[in-house]
Amino acid sequence: MGSQRYRNTRLKSLIDARGWSQQFTAEAVNVAVGVATGRPGLYTDESIRRLLAGRVTWPPSHYRKALQTVFKAPDPGLLGLYNQRASTPQLPVAPIRTLSAHLQWEAPAPLLPGDDVHRRDVLRLGATVPAALAFDHFATSGGHTPALIEDTAAWEPPPTLTDHILDRVEAVLAATLLLDDAVGPHRALDIASAEYRTADALVSGCSDTDPLRHRLLGLRSNLSRFGGWLLFNLCRYPQAAAAYEQALDDAHQAEDSTLAAITLCQASHLATWRGNGRRGVDHGVAAQQWAAQTGDPRLRAYAADVTARALASTGQRRECLDLLDSLTRNHGATVTPTESPAYFYDDGLAVSTLGQCLLTLGDTTAAVDALTDGNSGIAEEFTRNLAFNAVDLAAAHLGSGDIDAAATAARTAAKLTATNRSPRLIATLTDIRSKMQQWTNASPVQELDTDLRRYRLPVPVPSSRT
Repeated sequence: MGSQRYRNTRLKSLIDARGWSQQFTAEAVNVAVGVATGRPGLYTDESIRRLLAGRVTWPPSHYRKALQTVFKAPDPGLLGLYNQRASTPQLPVAPIRTLSAHLQWEAPAPLLPGDDVHRRDVLRLGATVPAALAFDHFATSGGHTPALIEDTAAWEPPPTLTDHILDRVEAVLAATLLLDDAVGPHRALDIASAEYRTADALVSGCSDTDPLRHRLLGLRSNLSRFGGWLLFNLCRYPQAAAAYEQALDDAHQAEDSTLAAITLCQASHLATWRGNGRRGVDHGVAAQQWAAQTGDPRLRAYAADVTARALASTGQRRECLDLLDSLTRNHGATVTPTESPAYFYDDGLAVSTLGQCLLTLGDTTAAVDALTDGNSGIAEEFTRNLAFNAVDLAAAHLGSGDIDAAATAARTAAKLTATNRSPRLIATLTDIRSKMQQWTNASPVQELDTDLRRYRLPVPVPSSRT
C-alpha cells in the first residue's frame, strides 16, 4: 500500500488569494527559474495541478526556489512542500491564513481589469515575479546600497550580461508603466521592485569596461525613477525623493540626458506637491535644460509643464501662464515620438495642467473651462490623469459655488479612482469631499457619498457639535 497523499492546501490558498490561474502560476515559476538559472522553466498548468493534488511534494531544487521566490516564502514548508523521503516529513495540516476580510476585495483583483491574458503577457516579457519592496531601502539610505539584494539568493546575476537580458527587463518595464497608468501603484510595485533587483544585481557584477555598462546604468536609473513615481503615488514621499536622487545619479553616470530630464520632471512634481514650489522650480528649470538636449518634443513639453505648476504654486502668475501658453498654442507638438519617456503627455494633459494652474492662482471660472476641455482630451487609458483632472474640476466648481457640478465631477473622479486606487489620488478626492461638509445633506453630495461607499472609498464623517 502506497503512502497517503495529502492535497496541498497551503499552496492552493496562496494561489487563490492572488486570484491566479494555474497557468499564470506556472508562467510565474518559469520566469523565476529563468532569472535564477539563465534557462527557461518548463512548468505547465499540469505541473501546478500535480503539486496541488499532492502527487508531487518535493519538486527539483530550481523549482522549489522559484516557488519560494514567487510567493515570498523563506521556507518550502510554508508552501506545503515536504520531502517524503525525509525521516520526519512536515505535512501540510491547514491552509495558510489569507488576508483579513476588509482587504479581501482588493487581493484577487486582476492586474488589468477584466482580462487575465494581459498579466500573462506581462509575465512572458520577462522576470515579473513578486518581490519584497526593494524601494524600501530608500527610506534610510537615500541611495544605492549593496544590502538591497542580500535577503534572497534568487537574484544572483546571470553569468554573462547580454543585450537580450536587458531587452527583457526593458520590455517588462514598458508593460509595467502601462499597468500603473491603468490600475495604480499597488499592482505595479512588486514587478518594478523585482526588475530593480535584477538590474541592481547586474550592475554589481558589471565591470567598468563592459560595453553594456552605460546601458545597464540607464536601465537601473529608469527603474529607480519608476520606483520613485510609484512611491510618490503611494504617499511615501521621502522614499520617492531618495529614489529620484538615485535615478538622477545613475542617469548622469550613463550620460543620458533623456533620463536626467524625465527624472527631474518627476522630482519637480513631487517637490511642488509637497508644498516646496521653489524647489519644484529648480528641478523644473534643470529638466528643461536637459530636455532641450534631446530630440523629444513631448519630453520638452512635459518639462515646461511641471515648471509651470511649480511657478503657479509660488504665485508667479505671468511666468506660469507664458510657459503654458507656449504649450497650448502649439497643438500637435507633443504627439511624437511615441517612445518618449513622457509618453503619457498629450494636448489633453497640457490643457488640464492649465486648468490646475489657474485653479492654484485663484481663477476658478477659467479653470473650469480648461479642466472641462482637459477631461475630453486626455486619453482614456490614463485613468489616474483623468481622475486627477476630475478632482481638480470638482475643486474649481466648488470654488465657483456650484455644488451640484462639483459633486458630479467628484462622482466621475470616484468611478475612475475605483480602478486606479492610488493613495495619493484617494487622499485628494477625500480632501475635496471634506470641503463639501456643509452640503452633506444636499442630494448631489448624498449621491456622491453613495458612490464612494460603493467603490469602498473614504467618506468623511460629519463632525459632531456639542
